[in-house]
Amino acid sequence: MTLPSTPYPATYYQTVTELPDDARAPVTGNMSVDICIIGGGLSGLSTALSLSEQGRTSIVVEKHRVAWGASGRNAGMVLSGFDAGMDFVLKKQGPVPARQMYGLTLNAINLIKNRIREYGISCGTLPEGNAVVSCTETGNDLKAEVERHNQIFGSNWEHWNTEKTRQHFHSDHLFGSIFMPEALHIQPLAYTLGLADEVERQGSQIFEGTDIISLKKTARGYLLLTDRGHHIKAKTVVCAGSGYLTGELPFRIKNAVMPIETYIGVTAPLTESQRQSSITCSYGAYDNRNVMNYFRLLPDNRLLWGGGHESVSFFGPKKNLDAAMRKDLVSFFPALQDVAIDYIWSGMQGYSRHRMPQIQEVTPGLWVNMGHGGQGITTTTLCGDLIAKALVHGDPTYKLFRPYGLDFTGGPLGKPVAAILAWWMKRQDSRQMDKSS
Repeated sequence: MTLPSTPYPATYYQTVTELPDDARAPVTGNMSVDICIIGGGLSGLSTALSLSEQGRTSIVVEKHRVAWGASGRNAGMVLSGFDAGMDFVLKKQGPVPARQMYGLTLNAINLIKNRIREYGISCGTLPEGNAVVSCTETGNDLKAEVERHNQIFGSNWEHWNTEKTRQHFHSDHLFGSIFMPEALHIQPLAYTLGLADEVERQGSQIFEGTDIISLKKTARGYLLLTDRGHHIKAKTVVCAGSGYLTGELPFRIKNAVMPIETYIGVTAPLTESQRQSSITCSYGAYDNRNVMNYFRLLPDNRLLWGGGHESVSFFGPKKNLDAAMRKDLVSFFPALQDVAIDYIWSGMQGYSRHRMPQIQEVTPGLWVNMGHGGQGITTTTLCGDLIAKALVHGDPTYKLFRPYGLDFTGGPLGKPVAAILAWWMKRQDSRQMDKSS
């Protein structure tokens, strides 16, 4: 699948979003700035907006259009915690830092809600709640896990048994679930475009169609070279491109994120009969397998379906994607075997080796905000805010993320190793589901 550079990739979101008529201007001359942010997705725009809200302007430089990458193509799920899981953080850092970091994700969710309300960003009706559904019969044993999480982190998760789970998600393959009431769901393309408009309204600049091809340290900051031959002198630089980073950036930064192509499909509107036989709630959901699926109903009764064994690629576009995605979907909801899949698209998510967001000052004045994996709407907001507070107020809270650095993802060998690991996890998932069928 070849993704066009303009105006926007063909997705369902593109058809229901009021897109800007014209691209923003590229960088057309040499310039000197205080803060330059590389990347016009959620990471870069969240950083820029947090800076603006605290009285500091910046420039954002985007290779394509704002929200062109994964920020405008994802599932729109806004979740607490981190992609690596809170148990990973708890084991790595202990209960006090882990509780603090979990609380930061809840603050980020509230910040997203407040920005949508305060700035009038039209990105859906914000249905709240997300279920982690179990594909094995051990799902009915999740009650102890919910109680433990609530006790350690102060959350208010709920345990749903098999009966209650199937009242919302009508599938014989689901056995119990964890319900997270703090989660919400947004239309990500519209939300990211709304952030960009507010960044500019508050005085910062956004340049599109401009690729940064090199970054060099100077005595007074950094010198960035654009693909059009122009120079940007900046005292501070924030690299926020994640899975789409290009150019001659420092080795540690370019090789700290593995871009993995994932796919999302959106069905035709479900009939009342199809909906009653599949999903009868506005909650989002994802399953608890190693390689998970995620799904939710959209406002026009279409079903969004993504992730899963058939929808991850390490080596470019997959063949027969429609059939592969339908196979995954029907395995959960047999009643949807005849529903049409009207839209399928891909996006490049940037995964760190430890599956935690990477937020740090690599060298004086050079920051990263990347590696957000599958929970990026929350963590890009969180990390952008922490970087802004560090730059404006010297706030050290970002140092909680020091244990999750720019670990090498393997270079040319990274993707083959990851593909083998994904194959092994798929086999483990299949065995578990076979035991429960």
